[in-house]
Amino acid sequence: MLIVHARGSYSPPHRHPQASVTFQVVDGEMGFVRFDARGRVLGRWRLAAGHATKPCMLRLQAGIWYMPWCLSSTAVFRETLHGSNVGGRASEYASWSPREGNPEDVQQLISFLGWA
Repeated sequence: MLIVHARGSYSPPHRHPQASVTFQVVDGEMGFVRFDARGRVLGRWRLAAGHATKPCMLRLQAGIWYMPWCLSSTAVFRETLHGSNVGGRASEYASWSPREGNPEDVQQLISFLGWA
């Protein structure tokens, strides 16, 4: 799937329980954060298209909690799931994460991550 994000777009932390996922940034720059089951940050990645020192691809195993964030004015990336879509539920959203439509809580998370 080809996805376009603008700076400020919010995709809540989520995981794909039955599928690994590969990201390839084809334009712009994206940040990805890995979380544990309680919402603690375990890792961060910066991906960029055509950059000499930043990778453009990332692969996460099934069940990894993560969140993408657009670091440029816009970013285009390919997301490919490798595995099963059991029961039509490819994604599971973290109960501890802010939901879309709750801008104050989302801003607090973004500030905590240093992306404000």
